[in-house]
Formats: sequence, C-alpha cells, structure tokens
Amino acid sequence: MVGTTGRAADGKYRLMIVDDHAVLCDVLRKSINELPGYEVVSCCGSSAEAVRKAAKHRPDACILDLKLDQEDGILLIGRFRKQFPSMRIAVLSMYEHERWARRALAAGAHGYVAKSESLEGLMKAIESVRKDGAGAVCIIPRREKGKEKGKQKRRKKAVRDPLACLSEREFVTLSYLAQGMMLKEAGLRMGINVKTVTTYRARLMRKLGILNRADLVRFCMENRIVE
Repeated sequence: MVGTTGRAADGKYRLMIVDDHAVLCDVLRKSINELPGYEVVSCCGSSAEAVRKAAKHRPDACILDLKLDQEDGILLIGRFRKQFPSMRIAVLSMYEHERWARRALAAGAHGYVAKSESLEGLMKAIESVRKDGAGAVCIIPRREKGKEKGKQKRRKKAVRDPLACLSEREFVTLSYLAQGMMLKEAGLRMGINVKTVTTYRARLMRKLGILNRADLVRFCMENRIVE
C-alpha cells in the first residue's frame, strides 16, 4: 500500500527505472529488489511511459538513462523536476565524460553515475542522492575523475568547456546531430518543428565557430559528444 506521498507502508525506498534496454532494466530491478529497504515499483522504456508511471506510483527516486529512443534524457529531467519536484533523480548513463554529468546536474538531476560502475557503485550513488536533501550531489565516474585529476596535474590552467556556452536545447540538438540524426527526426524527439531545430543548429554552430557539417562532425568526435 502507498500513501499520498508515495511512500510505501513498509517504509521501503521506492525506485523507478527509466531505460530503453529491457534486459538491463530487468537485471537492475531484480538486483535492487534483493537489497533490504528498497523496492523497484516500475521499469519504463520511454519518456511518455515514465511520466505516466511516475504520476501513478509516485516513487521516491528515479534511475534515469540519458539515451532514450523517444526523448533525450536531459529534457526528461527537466519535465520530471517540474511535474514531480519531490522525486530524486539519479542518472545512470553510458557517457563517462564529466561534461555529461555537469549537463545532467544543471538540468536538475541529483546524481550521476556511469553504467560501467558496479551495482554497489550505483547504490552508493542512490544513497548519496537519498540523503542529500539540500541540493545536487555530483557523482563523477571513477575513471573520468581519475583522468581529470591527471590532466590537472599536467596543466597550470584549466581549459574552459567549449560547450558551456550552449543552452540545454542547443546541447541536445548537437548530441542528436552527432548521432547522425536528420533534422526532422531530431525535431520529433524534442517535440519541436524542423524550423526550430534548424534555428538551434545555426545558433550552436555560430557559438562554436563551426562553418559546415564536416567541421561539426569533427568537433563532435574531438569533444566526445558521442561515446
């Protein structure tokens, strides 16, 4: 039984998993349900289903993948924060660059962990997200954190992230273009028309100093926009 706040009568911390990989969802669900004090109340493969299930089950937290078939996870984070402000969000993603963690946290996520981490690492992230009621918890993947420390030792001055100038929508547009999507498909996923996507593309190319598609592809590869 679930009360009006979504908390189960038995006091378990209730989780929802949003990932379009059914096998991974099933493995996570079974593994987490075996842990004391936790219960997975729903597994969703699309953003539309996730919004419906979140409204129905009112979970305490959501484990969210950034790469979804129907909608970019960054945009879904924003929707969740507006519709379910009390629900904590932990991103579980294949992207291991610190840039993705910063973007996810800026969008409203409370934590970030790479899929390369073990279940133990994921649950540590969930515990951090669960306990930190004051604000976001920055959980950077171990490998990337180690790489970043090494880079910092080899340079006196930190290099500014070239993508920091992009808005959330521009960044999502860039990530879709980096995956080889056509403007129409990108628009469908973002819920906007082709003309608006074209405007975002023009803006991001101007901000990044990119003149043509070849330069855009090269920039995406050099800056690890896709893994």
